[in-house]
Amino acid sequence: MPRKGKLFAVLLLSVASAAYADDHPVFYVDTGACPFECCTYRDWGTEKMSKLYAEPKTSSPVVGAVEKGATVKAQTGEVHTKPGKLIVRRDVATFRKGDVLWVYTYLREGYFKIWYRGKFIEDEIDFGYRDPTPDDWGYFEVMPKSVWWVRVRTSTGLEGWTNQPENFSNKDACG
Repeated sequence: MPRKGKLFAVLLLSVASAAYADDHPVFYVDTGACPFECCTYRDWGTEKMSKLYAEPKTSSPVVGAVEKGATVKAQTGEVHTKPGKLIVRRDVATFRKGDVLWVYTYLREGYFKIWYRGKFIEDEIDFGYRDPTPDDWGYFEVMPKSVWWVRVRTSTGLEGWTNQPENFSNKDACG
């Protein structure tokens, strides 16, 4: 390969590597996630009728429903997220002014799963992101959008996924 061709190949490879390192998932499934402090999978009470799907997506066939008053075994969950885009306004802890953070799963007490410099980290967003002020170290250009799917099993053995976890009680081990 001529010298000019080698230089071009090296340049192309380094640009591709840099783009890949900072490229974030545009949709992320956080398998096993339980998205709040003290969240737990165990026996849950059904407060409102809830549909159950064969897979964790609404285009999947409905396999049944859980009636109000039933107890189910919450087995596991997934949080499906389109990330939020957070722009850092000033240096703080790990982050530098101008950094872009891609914010995914809410974990607990202000902590999130964040895509930063080519990898996932868990870090705190310790400002009022729902009620921002000009003094905050960052701001959301785009808020994250998440759906929590939970796999449950009824007392009759029916298993399925629901995207209606708000219809159940006993999710919070701290409560």
